[in-house]
Amino acid sequence: MPLNVAEILKKPVEIVQEGYYDIFVPALLPFVVSIVFAIAVGGSVMGMASVGLINVGALIGLVGAYVLAVIITSILATGAIVYMAYQEFNGVRMGYQEGINAAMRKLTPLLIASIVIGIGVAFGMMLLIIPGLLWALFTIFTTPEIMISNKDWLDAIKGSIEVVKQNFRDVLVFTIALLIISAIISIVVGSIPYIGNPLAMLITTTYAGVAVTAAYLELEQKEAVH
Repeated sequence: MPLNVAEILKKPVEIVQEGYYDIFVPALLPFVVSIVFAIAVGGSVMGMASVGLINVGALIGLVGAYVLAVIITSILATGAIVYMAYQEFNGVRMGYQEGINAAMRKLTPLLIASIVIGIGVAFGMMLLIIPGLLWALFTIFTTPEIMISNKDWLDAIKGSIEVVKQNFRDVLVFTIALLIISAIISIVVGSIPYIGNPLAMLITTTYAGVAVTAAYLELEQKEAVH
């Protein structure tokens, strides 16, 4: 039985219609970090300027810490959304704190997997782009493999590759449809003055996390039947 892409892509909307707004909260983590660091960097620059001294090393350190914090919180957000969606699909409505705590407990494999996937995508993009895109496609279910199937980072990547190999056409169609919807959301919502881009990121991050979880669960159920 082919993957029911249309139904899967409705799942995030249905969750919101049912009043599950906590699912959006984890995606706020990177924005909170961005605001905190923006204040910190702004304050540092103003303080150094007031004494006529700009410490380039300190600024570079702050920017580096900012990038690292955003990466970690983005990984945590995705893991939390996946786990919360999984619980919701199983009839358990989980608060955002529980979802974030669940992702925190899996931070090490999530972080290592993200680094390996990121390096693979970057290297693949240098090799005529297509290898990088394929690597991203084959590792799309790594986070659900970690958060739902309790696998370590290596087994999660292997598991995702195996799921995609067995359902390549379905996953390809699903991913293309997901990218198109995310692009539309980004364009439409992103056009709102001042808050458009952050709001679009909040919506697309949550939407993609829920949709990927729904697709993963359906493929796993399909595999169990066979």
